[in-house]
Amino acid sequence: NEYKSYLRTMSPSSSSSAPKQRHLQPSQLYKKRFRLIIIICVFLAIASSAVILFLQLYSPGVRVIKSQLDEREYRALTLNNSMRVLVISDPGSITFGASGNVAAGSSADRYYYPGTAHFLEHLLFMGTGKYPDMRQVDEAMSASGGFASAYTAHDATNYYFKVSDNLHFMLDIFGQFFFNATLTQTAIDLEVSAVESEYQRSLVNDNWAIIQLGKSLANQQSEFSGFSTGSIETLNKTDIRDKLW
Repeated sequence: NEYKSYLRTMSPSSSSSAPKQRHLQPSQLYKKRFRLIIIICVFLAIASSAVILFLQLYSPGVRVIKSQLDEREYRALTLNNSMRVLVISDPGSITFGASGNVAAGSSADRYYYPGTAHFLEHLLFMGTGKYPDMRQVDEAMSASGGFASAYTAHDATNYYFKVSDNLHFMLDIFGQFFFNATLTQTAIDLEVSAVESEYQRSLVNDNWAIIQLGKSLANQQSEFSGFSTGSIETLNKTDIRDKLW
């Protein structure tokens, strides 16, 4: 009898100190699984971003995908100043050209005066420290049977030229635009008038009217709604040169 009593006291069912098992409700289980999935997704997103950034910074080159019928040769590279370049060789072309795209356009006008980005686009063609007389550049361009131009978009400004010879000379002129422009007061006065003339022509241009209609219907607090062409009223300011620098 004493032995049976001893066994009953040692039985798990008779022990009052035995821990009770906790059973999770289905809703609690789903929440835990959901949190785990979110954590995994965030981790994968961070890891993939890190891999992409690593490849962009340390990849020895970029592979350009082209059509099998395209006979042109392509080479993508990044210069020491972090500028990304795409070089194209076309054996069937008789001209040379280049295009430079700056990641700033009329949307940046919110920091300055309306039309400042477009105005600066004009001024870069008006002389540099190395080539102060742009008539020399125009003569060289004409002698090469080429042309140069530019346009200002909402989020970028693009400069480009095309010539039949003297490519290296034209590349030197072109490159000076972006770090050695003089922005003289004489050039500023001339180009304010040039921008005003362009603005006056746009008033009777249906395409510009449609663009301006879209701007007027947009949220007036947004960058898109701004006046991007510029005029004498917006650009003829005493401190406009300081804004351009």
